[in-house]
Amino acid sequence: MSVVFLSVSLLPKFPQVYVGDDVTLICNRKKEIKPTKWFINGIQQSHQDYLMLLTTVTPKNNGVYQCEQGGSMSDPLKLTVLGMNTILNVHNRLFLMIFHSFSELEPHAQLSPSIGGAVMNKGEGRNLVLQVDDDLKDWACFALMGESSFPLGVNLDEKAKRAVILVALKEAERDTLWCKKKGTTLRSNAVTLKMTELMVMLVPPAVPVLQGETVALRCVVWGSPKLESVVFYRNQTKLRSSPEGTYIITNTTQDDNGKYSCRATYTFTHISGEAEQQEGDSDAQELKVV
Repeated sequence: MSVVFLSVSLLPKFPQVYVGDDVTLICNRKKEIKPTKWFINGIQQSHQDYLMLLTTVTPKNNGVYQCEQGGSMSDPLKLTVLGMNTILNVHNRLFLMIFHSFSELEPHAQLSPSIGGAVMNKGEGRNLVLQVDDDLKDWACFALMGESSFPLGVNLDEKAKRAVILVALKEAERDTLWCKKKGTTLRSNAVTLKMTELMVMLVPPAVPVLQGETVALRCVVWGSPKLESVVFYRNQTKLRSSPEGTYIITNTTQDDNGKYSCRATYTFTHISGEAEQQEGDSDAQELKVV
């Protein structure tokens, strides 16, 4: 009788995991074995898929992760998210108590979309901009699509100390992108882009939202028709209607976390002055304040 050795692997294979990263835990890549049992710090979870997606992680996700398939238990994987240990609000000023220096807590470079948010239509292109303080020649960028990582082409602008990366989503529902300095463990923040095939999109920011920030959630319709009305929802509960197509949340807290969506009524008046009104719903998109 053969002995099956299970393991939990982390994708992308980040040397450090930072606050705001999206990471995937995989139980030995055995898709055909169902269900998979997951344990965090010895406590069984309700999740039963061989793959566990953790979005916009914080130190609350720290712990020891194990999985079980066919009665065999995996070795433990310890996940540590580098971030602030404690936040104290004293006289309306934030004082940070941390175990590490700021340079260790934050990514070494910044990666962000030049325009647009985290959601895009199938086949649409999106430019990401990488900004670093050192030599860009030593940096390479990658994309995680499903369970496979691929290198990306990088267009360098050395004078501006930045690089531009063009990304298009064709098949994968989501794409996590990051850049890394060759021969080191230094990397940028990770950006996750999500694909939709719907006419209506709820577009959250492509970078994590920090507590206290103001965030704008946009309801966008492919083809840029005239918006007649937009209704925003959080966890399928109606928030409010808006003719502008933007929902603003000021002074965000973790109470604002949830799945946001929108329903748009629109008219393609630039095609025909007599065009009929149309309606459509967006996919639900997660907002997580860290």
